[in-house]
Amino acid sequence: MDIQERLQLPLIGVVSLKWSDENGFKRTMIKKNAIQPQAKEILAKRLIQHPTSVIDQIKLYNGVNLVFAQPITGTLIIAPQEVQFQALFSKDSFSGDFTEARLNCSSIADFSILNGLDATKSSTEGLLITWNIQII
Repeated sequence: MDIQERLQLPLIGVVSLKWSDENGFKRTMIKKNAIQPQAKEILAKRLIQHPTSVIDQIKLYNGVNLVFAQPITGTLIIAPQEVQFQALFSKDSFSGDFTEARLNCSSIADFSILNGLDATKSSTEGLLITWNIQII
């Protein structure tokens, strides 16, 4: 399969959000999400190791307002066709409501967007977001 054929394959994202406090994990939310049209550009540039094509942060929004952007703190290749990104939002990072999460390449665009969230993070909770991207 050449690069052109691979870039035509559908992509899906699965996002896990886990809230925790000093006693451990409190609750988990798992959702599928939409891959953005710019994802193909990011993938194409990444295939040639373009220096600006790194997925480097997860952003949280409340409506159109950016709540907090957290750098990616871990990546893992799950399988030949699946990669995982993680970002850990500490207790001190922010507190408040968010309705949308975005897996983002800060130099290009959003790679994937999870919307329709009705979530809150308090100042006593950490939040671990794990974002898996699969080529299907």
